[in-house]
Amino acid sequence: MLCNVHVDAITCHIRSRIKNPRCSISIFNVGSDSFGDAIRFVDNEDLIRSDPFILTSCNTISNFELEPKLAIYEQNKRNEGLMTCIFQPTNSNSLSLNPSALLDDPVVVIDSTTHQILYYDDQIEDGEVNIPYNLLLEKVPSNLSIHSNFQTSYFSICSPQLILKLSDNFDFVDFYQDFVYNEVLDKELGSPIFCHFLEVFFFEISSFHHLVGLV
Repeated sequence: MLCNVHVDAITCHIRSRIKNPRCSISIFNVGSDSFGDAIRFVDNEDLIRSDPFILTSCNTISNFELEPKLAIYEQNKRNEGLMTCIFQPTNSNSLSLNPSALLDDPVVVIDSTTHQILYYDDQIEDGEVNIPYNLLLEKVPSNLSIHSNFQTSYFSICSPQLILKLSDNFDFVDFYQDFVYNEVLDKELGSPIFCHFLEVFFFEISSFHHLVGLV
């Protein structure tokens, strides 16, 4: 667990709650709110030693089974996949039927056969989406699927190669908008990123009111 504020209080709370001796949680003070700095800290401390590893935020709650998703990651890895992002469908309609959904959910273009992410953008302004023209030319139209009816779960199954890419790159603040957005557009050096859809419980707690509503 990587933190940048209230580290002592978080450590005391976690230690008072976790009683299972088989469960070990390490807490580190990163001292920065930059996602890039946090990943560089992970790399410098050699904290990631498994393939795959799970990248998630501490305020994400879910109850899905992990093992079947690991099998999907292994299948994507055979296609040189860097990571598999888990998405949760929302109540929004498709992009063509409900353009107003662009204001709330990211726009994602995927290969409908392989589920490789070809375009990702969650910074939509005025309901306009700027999908690269060459992307539409490279793929058979029937293989393209454009979505604005699901949201990120902040849960990704990743290859250790992701750490190397992030450590040598810019100071990313937002993982999806800064890294995923650029990686899927980089046709020369970018690695394939895949997605998987889950109709299960996901909840991101961003305030005390969210937590009260969940309980």
